Amino acid sequence: EALAALLVRVHERGVAIADLHHRNVIVEAATGAPVLIDFSLAFVRPSPWNLPGRWLFAQAQQLDRIALARMRQRYQAPDGVRLGAEGQDPERLPGLYRWGRTLKRILRRRARKA
Repeated sequence: EALAALLVRVHERGVAIADLHHRNVIVEAATGAPVLIDFSLAFVRPSPWNLPGRWLFAQAQQLDRIALARMRQRYQAPDGVRLGAEGQDPERLPGLYRWGRTLKRILRRRARKA
């Protein structure tokens, strides 16, 4: 829940991480609070008149929310049992996310052939 609250605050400040995964989250030793690192692919909210940029920003925020849901499933599953992909129907995932998954599969196949 602390990570979810942190992600909301980051989005409210006009930043979408777009590459959120468990390796980008560390836990502060003293407080146990989550800390986000690696903002190399982050999007900053564009001007209101930049409609394509605002659409991309919204897609990046959605990617962050999907990544958060996947991390919740990964770390809250009982006895380390993996739950479904991200708890969503693949047809309802954002187009940008589906495109990225397809590209990743293609690159893996090419790497195996090489």
